[in-house]
Amino acid sequence: MYDHIRDYKQFYQFVRSKIPRGDKAGAVPKCYLLLDEVQQAEHWEKAVNSLNIETDIDVDIYITGSNACLLSSDISTLLSGRYVEIKMLPLSFKEFLQFEHTAEPAPGSALGAGSANDIGHVLETVVYFELLRRGYQVFVGKWYTAEVDFFAVRQGTKKYYQVTLSMVNEAVRERELASLSAIHDNYEKIVLSLDKSYITDCDGIKFQNIIDFLLEAYD
Repeated sequence: MYDHIRDYKQFYQFVRSKIPRGDKAGAVPKCYLLLDEVQQAEHWEKAVNSLNIETDIDVDIYITGSNACLLSSDISTLLSGRYVEIKMLPLSFKEFLQFEHTAEPAPGSALGAGSANDIGHVLETVVYFELLRRGYQVFVGKWYTAEVDFFAVRQGTKKYYQVTLSMVNEAVRERELASLSAIHDNYEKIVLSLDKSYITDCDGIKFQNIIDFLLEAYD
């Protein structure tokens, strides 16, 4: 319906035309603007800034979206001091299962169908949000040329995580362990996968089933 709105001028003009103006007595009615995925309009922040500072209208503006560019450094500078950011997380895996009234964890259906590569990316995304939910700052770890999926930090606790679909394949196993083995510190190192095995560690690197990780209790 709004595909024709491509830049901030069109965006501003359209929204401004919908906002009620003050009456003859000068009273300005309160208006709430709920804007979703506004990044589709180029330089949308200029329109929002104008709407926010104009004196002949009284608006509260709520902006939602899933794109990281919504609060890029340039946008944050333009709107500095005039916005409050509320970060929202998706349902946790446990909440998803409860929502679906699922009695048994079902990795195939809950994590989605697709190629091994697709599912691997899904697993990484799920783990990333779970770590955020647990209060960690999450970084991509680098050790020379070796890459670790996540380096998680919370109140002095530091952990390294590798996330993979399975380590049954020997080449995959060697690759996942090599990055963690190259890091010579004493922080906990964990490989998360869909494997169920009696082997729980290798040279101090912990193996954990990703479903068990997602369903475990935590502080």
